[in-house]
Amino acid sequence: ISNYRHLENLDSTISGISYGTGEKQVNLTGAKQVEDLTGADKRWAGFIEHTISKTVVDKANGKTDNGEKNYYPVCNLPSTFEYNGNNRIIDGVVFDGSKATVAKSAGLFGTASNSLTVRDLELRNFDISVSGANHAGVLVGNSQSTLNVTNVVAYNVMEDDSALEIQSQSGSAGGLIGNASNATVEGSAAAVYVRGGTAGGLIGTVNSGNVTNSYSGGHTSNGNFLFQQTGTPRGRTNVIAGIGRTAGGLIGSADSVTVSSSYSASSVDNNGITDQLLIGNKKDSVTITDANRNYFAGWTMNTEREIVYPNLWMADLADNTVLTNRGITKYNYDPFWANDYYPFRTIAEMTGSSAAQSVWFLKNHVGDWALPGIRADIVND
Repeated sequence: ISNYRHLENLDSTISGISYGTGEKQVNLTGAKQVEDLTGADKRWAGFIEHTISKTVVDKANGKTDNGEKNYYPVCNLPSTFEYNGNNRIIDGVVFDGSKATVAKSAGLFGTASNSLTVRDLELRNFDISVSGANHAGVLVGNSQSTLNVTNVVAYNVMEDDSALEIQSQSGSAGGLIGNASNATVEGSAAAVYVRGGTAGGLIGTVNSGNVTNSYSGGHTSNGNFLFQQTGTPRGRTNVIAGIGRTAGGLIGSADSVTVSSSYSASSVDNNGITDQLLIGNKKDSVTITDANRNYFAGWTMNTEREIVYPNLWMADLADNTVLTNRGITKYNYDPFWANDYYPFRTIAEMTGSSAAQSVWFLKNHVGDWALPGIRADIVND
């Protein structure tokens, strides 16, 4: 894969390929990205799905029927498929469900009906919005089969990323994955704004699987998580769910899932329930292994709009005397933290894993953080 057209051609509806082992079929089992896909090459803007004929058409002017550019989320993959990101970048994907001809779940991959594996990929500056009960995620909108994700990160590098959001009107939204039937996520991270019917900093809803050595990063403004602010360039609530629904810093809603060595530094709008700062709706079948190696370092706000943070938060602070000797690089959004290092344990520090040390976003923390009891957040009067 060396350009967006190659990527979109993985969708059999676009390329016209018939996947399978038959005489006139293509037995495709995987693809490898060999170039960064950036905003300089957005030939994906030409693909839309026609509402009547259900066929894909290529607009010569690279625009949808109403003149708006839109990415076409890749669906219709082979029965078992692996995407090897090869530590490459995909940047600037935009999907606006209100401009799409056919409503659908969206992400780099829209609806994955079959087994999908994605590894070693960096996703930057995505802006995804879907309508109705469809699902949204930077990597996958809706996975209906087995999903395996390893060493994938989603974050923003724009000077002002306030306009970027992963949003589902009433479905599930997540920083990496919107909705998944069975997902194994390892060594992965997201630091993006998420809003959905059910919302999670990393995963919106997951019904079975494992989340290991993964995290969600936050956004602050002047060192604070800001709540209920309008017109604020940065720092609004990081993860927001619909009224009466659930939000979690790492996962919005989980069932039959094991979480280990993972954390969230995101602020969450969930009525001040601090034990939901990691997982919003945690079913009895959810297992969090080794409580000392999973933490949440985000703030929430109660119904009186007062700041609430976890009582045990301070126990997760790293030894400040060794922060500058960690040999890490700062990947924060807020200039306030320009002279500070992430004060909690990174995945590499938490696990002591040499494998995590070799992945830049596991050795480092991507995103912002805040400290309890030092600065007061700004709240609407």
